[in-house]
Order: sequence, then C-alpha cells, then structure tokens
Amino acid sequence: MDVLKFLHENEIYVVLSLIFVGGLLGLYFHSVFVSLKFTLPFALFLMLLKPMVYMDVKKAFTNVTETKVKYLALVTLFYIFLFPLLTYGLMKLIVALFPALDNRIVAAIVILGLSPIASSAPAFVGMAKGRVQLALVGVIWTFLLSVFVVPFYGHALLNSVIHVPTQLLLNSILWYVIVPLAVGQTIKYLTLWWKGEDGLNALKRPLSYLSLLGLYWMVLEVFGINSKALLSIPGQMLGVLVLMYIYHIVRFATAYYAGKFFRMPMDRIVSLVYSASVNMTMSTAISIATFGTIAGVGTILGGPLSEMVLMVLMVGLLAKKVDVV
Repeated sequence: MDVLKFLHENEIYVVLSLIFVGGLLGLYFHSVFVSLKFTLPFALFLMLLKPMVYMDVKKAFTNVTETKVKYLALVTLFYIFLFPLLTYGLMKLIVALFPALDNRIVAAIVILGLSPIASSAPAFVGMAKGRVQLALVGVIWTFLLSVFVVPFYGHALLNSVIHVPTQLLLNSILWYVIVPLAVGQTIKYLTLWWKGEDGLNALKRPLSYLSLLGLYWMVLEVFGINSKALLSIPGQMLGVLVLMYIYHIVRFATAYYAGKFFRMPMDRIVSLVYSASVNMTMSTAISIATFGTIAGVGTILGGPLSEMVLMVLMVGLLAKKVDVV
C-alpha cells in the first residue's frame, strides 16, 4: 500500500483522530505537552517547506495571456478588498455570538481569512479538471501579496478584539514566510545544479512526508496543550465550526459566480473557485508565533475541519460541470 497516498487521501480522518487523541492525552499528560512546546516551530517549518521548494515565481509570470490577466485581476480584487471585508464580518459575528470565546482563537481565524491561496489548491484544480497553471499563478501571487496584506489587515481588523503585537506579527511573517521561501528556493536551485530535474522530482516524496509529519504533530501538540480549556467550551467550538463552513461556502460561491459573470470558460472558473481557498499552514505558523498555541485551534477549525472537507466535496461537482461544457 502507498502510505503517502493513504495519508493524503485520509488527511481529514487522521486530523480528527489526532484531535481526539491529543485532547484525551492532554487531560492526563498536560505537563508533557507543555514541555514539548518548543517543537512546534520545527513542525510548522516542516509544513511550509515543500511548497516553498517548488514555488516557481519566474514561470508564473511569463507567457502573459488575456485569461491570466483576467484571473489575476479577480484574485487580486478578492484578496485585497472583498475577502478581508468578509473576514471582518465573520470576526464580528463570532465575537457577537460567542463573547466568551478566547480572542486568540478569533485572531487566528482572521489571520486564516487573510492568508494566501492554499498550496494544495492546484492539486484540487487538477482533480476537478481546471487549469492547474492558473491556480499555481494564484498561489504565488497571493503569497507575495500576503507579506503586505496579513500585517496591514491583521492589525486593522483585530485591534478592536485583541492587542496585536505588531512587531511580533512582522517577525512571524519573516520567520514563517520569508525565511522558508529563501531556504526552499536555495534547496531547489542547489538540487537542480547538483542533480537536475530528476533530483528535484525525487525530493517530492520525502518532503511530502515531512509536511504531513509537521501537520500531524502540530495538531496533536496544539490539542494536547489546550485540551482542558477547550473541553469547557464544546458548544462554542461547534458553533464556530458551523460559521466556518458558511464562510468558506460564501467565498467559493463568490468566486464561482464572478467567473460566470465575466463569462470565463468552466475550466478557468474551477481555478478561480479554488483560488478562494485559504492557506492553513502559513496562517497556523503566523498565528501560533504571534498569539500562542491556542490560536492553532482556530486555524484547524477553519482549515482541515471545514475548508478541506468542502474542497474535497467540490471536486466531483465541478468536474461534472467541466464535462458538460
């Protein structure tokens, strides 16, 4: 059996299992999880490394076409204006409905809403028969924009809810955006120089294992540390999860109907829809580094437990629409 394929295909179930195991163990071995808190930065770095290695900034912005320009214009509009506004509305709704909820979880959800397109989006686009190259361009473009969007909107939106340590937020972006990109690109070009394209392709499998290892350890550690606090508010957690589903559906629907309005071909609309996704990996790293370990709960609720489920469900639906056209 292909272990890597199994772990990828069952990621949602593995995460759910680790939430349960981490929460249970955290009740009895809380001090152990606290003592292992120092491992989180390493886990988060491992989660980020693979997409940084395979990011091709130069290729993304060559061969400019009318379709690519239209796609990038819409993605930019979404990312700079529309989605921050929608995220602000989500934040106000959560605070109003769940006033006792830890504001660090709210802060993480806002950072998640401001994050770039999910690094997994191109894979989903391919499965749904969309234009993978467009999605790759979107991932890279919004990643570059995030260096400015996350700190600007993060400070502007969250100031009314929680004190935002601006310098710490900027340092988090440096260590979990700029540094991983520099390291990843260095690995990429050294490998190309030494081993060529075959060598770079050979890295995909071990880097995928490292990424999943980082993700799974992060989930286990975050829920192990925060299990006692979270067990006191299960109703609020469920309520926030429902709101996250609604939030993501609105984002995906907005992208879909925007593509329809501008009469884009269906395979391009598929790329646009998945470009309304959020980057759980990067937002988790920034949120935990800025607001503490409990912030990871917010990004897990908004990532693998809601957005990832919807991204999986959309594959069959969108692929059928491409086939009809």
